[in-house]
Amino acid sequence: MTAQAPNRNPFVREGHVSKAGIIGSHWWNRELGEAAALKTRRSLITALAASAVGVAMIGLAVSAAVDDGAREERRPSLDVQREFGWNFGATSETVAFDATYTTTYAAEALPRLMRDLTPVSKTFQKWYVPTLLQAPWASPRTIVLSDDGPATSLATALKPIYTPAMKVAEAAGKALAVLLTLATEGKVAIVFDLDGPQAVAAAAGACSWFEPVCLFENWPHPRGVVAAHLTLAAAVYYQPQFAQAQRIRSPNDAPAFVLDRQRLAPYTDDENQFDNRWLARLPSAQDMVSAEIKRVMYVTNAKTAPVDLRDVGTTLAEWVLKGIQVRAINIDAFYPGVDSTVRFGGSRGAQDGFFAHYKWKVPPPVPTPIAVPVPENEAAVIWQAAPQLPDPGDQTLGTVRVKVDKETNQVTGPYALRSGSFNRASGSSWGGG
Repeated sequence: MTAQAPNRNPFVREGHVSKAGIIGSHWWNRELGEAAALKTRRSLITALAASAVGVAMIGLAVSAAVDDGAREERRPSLDVQREFGWNFGATSETVAFDATYTTTYAAEALPRLMRDLTPVSKTFQKWYVPTLLQAPWASPRTIVLSDDGPATSLATALKPIYTPAMKVAEAAGKALAVLLTLATEGKVAIVFDLDGPQAVAAAAGACSWFEPVCLFENWPHPRGVVAAHLTLAAAVYYQPQFAQAQRIRSPNDAPAFVLDRQRLAPYTDDENQFDNRWLARLPSAQDMVSAEIKRVMYVTNAKTAPVDLRDVGTTLAEWVLKGIQVRAINIDAFYPGVDSTVRFGGSRGAQDGFFAHYKWKVPPPVPTPIAVPVPENEAAVIWQAAPQLPDPGDQTLGTVRVKVDKETNQVTGPYALRSGSFNRASGSSWGGG
């Protein structure tokens, strides 16, 4: 298979910014200045979705002035990264990997990562969100000159990882997939809502039977709230496995949606952290019905309520209202038994009793399975999908505070991020106060 060249930026520079150290795209700054304020959670989701396909960037409400020459604004973090580079505000820094778990890989395959994880099904391709997978080869649209030099490509810092937790999650994903293929009366879809590397590993374990549909809508950052680089590193590790399964899967296979549960991680310090969080976008209930999906297994690692997170909870409840059965299972309910094989409940007896907990086999198996108690799954097995209350904090989730020149309306640097390379740049490369 011949490696493909990375996608080149289609945008054309209209001119040069007079501010020292910045070569800018006037159209982008103009559009940002004219954009309407985002006031609701739904509009934020729409803005983030638009940014994923290179549509016009949308600014948030302007707050107090920074100084006489600049004002403070909030902008979608992903938009700012796409314009100025993935490590905006910290070009002298990079992401960290634990050397114990890093591996070597065929770097020439990296440009094919997004393609190798693209669903075969045309229907699932519409749901696919490859934003994170686009990050390694993305080039900034605006070049920033600083004493640290230009921002480097994320591809140069990326390393595959394979951790013990990923190994178990992969085996658990495979064991669950095999069980769900025995279910009857309609397609069963999976939602892997786990910490990023484990979600990717579980999807890799299931990918011979279920088609992975990645829904990662952020980029890594050296100070990111969400360690998205680890999710990306896991995807790179499993890239050959995903590519092989892609060639043999049937277009009729059911989907396995892949989410990073850390997408809503707590965040309070915008002076030392970069808010790369995001809100998940699952398909609508009507889309699921149109795809003939009758049941959904929501896979989490939460041992206690709440099982689901607020951004997906309401969607799951909407699926139920459309007649789709939605159940939950704890990934920790799959673990090695005495023979080291990963099974539901860690034993053959518990595995055989799976359909006593989840009555998705019609007619019931003979003999009637016994529901062996699985303590790790007690909260998940009784969970029911219910609408979630929105969080007011979601209005600014996934945004970053930036300085904007009052006269030119140009972004002149990060407002709050401290000790980053933009703040240390010689010659006031970023301008502003």
